[in-house]
Amino acid sequence: MKATLATRDLKTALAETKRSLGNRANLPALSGVRVTVDSIDGVTLATTDLELTTWARVDTADALDDGHALVPFAALDKIARKVDGDTVTLHVNGDPDRLRIVSGDADVSLRTMPADDYPPLPQPDGVDWRDHSDHLAWFAAMVETASSDDARPVLTGVWFGDDGIVATDSYRLAWAATSSHLHRLVPSRALDAVRKSKVKTLTAAPGADNPGAGLQAAWFHGATGRLTLTWHSRTIVGKFPDYPQFWPDKTEGAVTVDRQRLRKVVDRIGSLTGTQPVVLAIDSGRLTVEGGTGETGEASESVAVETGGEPPERIAFNPRYLTGGLGMLDGDRVTVELRDEVKPAVIRDAEGGDEFGYLLMPVRV
Repeated sequence: MKATLATRDLKTALAETKRSLGNRANLPALSGVRVTVDSIDGVTLATTDLELTTWARVDTADALDDGHALVPFAALDKIARKVDGDTVTLHVNGDPDRLRIVSGDADVSLRTMPADDYPPLPQPDGVDWRDHSDHLAWFAAMVETASSDDARPVLTGVWFGDDGIVATDSYRLAWAATSSHLHRLVPSRALDAVRKSKVKTLTAAPGADNPGAGLQAAWFHGATGRLTLTWHSRTIVGKFPDYPQFWPDKTEGAVTVDRQRLRKVVDRIGSLTGTQPVVLAIDSGRLTVEGGTGETGEASESVAVETGGEPPERIAFNPRYLTGGLGMLDGDRVTVELRDEVKPAVIRDAEGGDEFGYLLMPVRV
C-alpha cells in the first residue's frame, strides 16, 4: 500500500472521521482508522463506533499501490498535525505491521493494528439516493431542537418524512416543510456530523430495513473542497410524537418584529434571569421584555412591533429556547403567532414563512 496526498487533505479527512471514532474497551480496533488506497478512488479513511460510520475520500491523492491498513487514529492524527511538509506519503512495504509516514524531513514508522479485528463496514449497494441539498439549511436547527436526554431516545432523533423534517424535545418543535423519502428517525448526532462538514450538496438514502431485528439505517453523501464524504447511521426504532396535533390550526393574534433586535434584547434580559423565564408584555405597538430575579436584579427593554388580531397582553418563555428559535431563521423580520399565555406560540419568517416554523411552549409564571 502506498499513496501520496496533500497534508491538509489528510488533516481534514481525519477531522471528519474523528466524529465517528469508536471508544469501546472490549473492541479496541474501533479506536483505529481504516486507510484504503485504490488506484481509482484514491485514499479513503473510515471510522465507526457501530452506530455512525464515516468515510472521507481524498480523490486527488496519488495512489501508487493498492491496499489497506488499520492505523491507531490518535497516533496518525498527532503525526499529521506535527509534520510540516506539503504532502504526506503513506506506505506499507515489507513489514505489514508498520505504516511508514514521510512528509518533508520527517520519516515516521507507526505500528498498525490487526486489520481482521475491524468490523465489516456497511455498503450502499442498491440504495435509493435522492437529492437532499435543500435540507442542509435546516440541519443546525434540528440538531439544536432535538433532545439530548438519552433517557428519551426517540426525542434525540430527527424525523425525515413526506411532510418535512421535524425535531422536538417536548418543549419546542422545529418543522421544515421539505419532503424526504427516508422515512427514518435519524440520530441528531449524525446530522451534526454532516452539517459540521460544510458539504455544499447532499444526497440521502434509506438503508437496510429489518424492523423485526430492530435494524434501520440512513445514508448521506456529499462533497466539500477536495473530499468526498459518506455517512451511514443506524436509525432510531420507535414512534416519533404525532407532531401535527401539536401544531396550532389558528391564531388569536400575532406580533411582527425585527428578528435580530428581539434576539439581542431577549439575550440581554435572559442573562439576568438564569433559569427563570422572560416575560413579553405587548401594548400599543411595543413589546417589552421583562426579567430578572430578586437576587441579581431586574431589567426590561422594549422594541417596536406590528400587532395583528388580539395577542395576549403577557406571555413568558424560556429565554434560551426563544433566542434559539430566533437564531434558526434568517429573515430580517419574524412573526410570532400567539394564542394565549398557556398555548404554544409559532415563530416564522415574516416574509415567506411557510417553509419553516418553530413552535415554543410558554412558561407559566
